[in-house]
Amino acid sequence: MKLRSTLSACALGVAALFTLPACSPKASMPEAPDAAMKKIAEDLGDGKAGVLWTAMPASYQKDITEVVREAGTKVDPELYDRGFALLDKLADVLGRQRAFILGSPMAAQVQDKAALEANWDAGVAMLRSVAKSKASTAAGLSKLDVKAFLESTGSELLAHARKFSGGKDEPSFTEQLKAVKFEIEKREADTAALRVTQPDGTVTTVQLVRIEERWVPAEMAEQWSTKIAEAKANLAATKPEDAAKNKPQILGAFAMAEGVIAQLSAAKTQAEFDQALQGAMMPLMGLMMMGQGLNFSAN
Repeated sequence: MKLRSTLSACALGVAALFTLPACSPKASMPEAPDAAMKKIAEDLGDGKAGVLWTAMPASYQKDITEVVREAGTKVDPELYDRGFALLDKLADVLGRQRAFILGSPMAAQVQDKAALEANWDAGVAMLRSVAKSKASTAAGLSKLDVKAFLESTGSELLAHARKFSGGKDEPSFTEQLKAVKFEIEKREADTAALRVTQPDGTVTTVQLVRIEERWVPAEMAEQWSTKIAEAKANLAATKPEDAAKNKPQILGAFAMAEGVIAQLSAAKTQAEFDQALQGAMMPLMGLMMMGQGLNFSAN
């Protein structure tokens, strides 16, 4: 587990998926860079995803708000809503048919079946949280309050992640986050170098810059304007007819996937489930091939 992936991916990747209401980031964050990074890691470890909001500079919040709200106007509502509804159905069958799935010949081929069984319920719970979130409909996405989203759905996801086993005698991801140590190697007015020690003893150095009273990874800051500009350009180039071209095929793929899920859900015995799963392999392969040939992107 590297700090770069822990902080940059969490702060940039997670936050950039959803709009952050533009307002002054006056919520409490430590002034010292090591203390600020420690708060982010500990809050995430405690399941408090709202820290991703608190830690973001106001200008970043504004950029994300503009991008995501524009994206909310570009998605095809029918495709978007049906896609999340399909995810909800998948989570349902994964939960209700847990015993049959884990008892199937396919599951027997998994290298670490014990870990699969131990983490199954938490993984299904995460899928359900996403499928039933405020962002699961086009209407909800268009007016999403991500501060509230992170504090609710985001924190739910972290709570489920805390249940994931890191393996035999290994701490969970969230426990590892809380155990990361941060020490200042060099500090200037708006830059800092932190020595980061992972729970396994791995030591790295991360460069930070201070932007609008918030410390962020220097690499993230360097790429921010470019990534935002690219996102805005892609959205500007998106036309309603782009989604319309592939919509019949995508709807057909959704219908096929719903049929497969319905067959698996209807199984009453292990034998019935195994037979349904075997019969679903060809449709599933067809879906994969169809997905490779379709343009699901916005432009």
